Amino acid sequence: MAYGSLAYGMLTGTFTEEMDFGSNDWRSRRGRLGNINLFQHLFGPDHFLKNLRAVDDLKAIANRYGKSLPQFALRWTLTNPLISTALVGCRNEREVEDNVGAIGWSISEADLKEIDTIFERRGVNAMPDLWLES
Repeated sequence: MAYGSLAYGMLTGTFTEEMDFGSNDWRSRRGRLGNINLFQHLFGPDHFLKNLRAVDDLKAIANRYGKSLPQFALRWTLTNPLISTALVGCRNEREVEDNVGAIGWSISEADLKEIDTIFERRGVNAMPDLWLES
């Protein structure tokens, strides 16, 4: 089961370099959740900008499929044969309907390789050891 399949908002495509999460949002702590650096690979100072640049690159591939970035990201998550469920949080009906668009289509092998190339070029670790459960 993939928890946080849209990378806690990162893969919605709505974040910017100037993003101000606000003091009440845990993401404003640069990836720290309590004493744990669990999300540093998403929001930490060494990772946030690299991730945003990778997201911009991913948007171009999603557009080729005529899909939103969340739809594309969820489809990519579900492409992994080890994952049977991609958990997401939805704030409204529109987000639910958009996420359903991840079902019923596939990403080509060439584009899956392109995604890996994007992550490598941008220095993004899409599966940090800290996130893996034994």
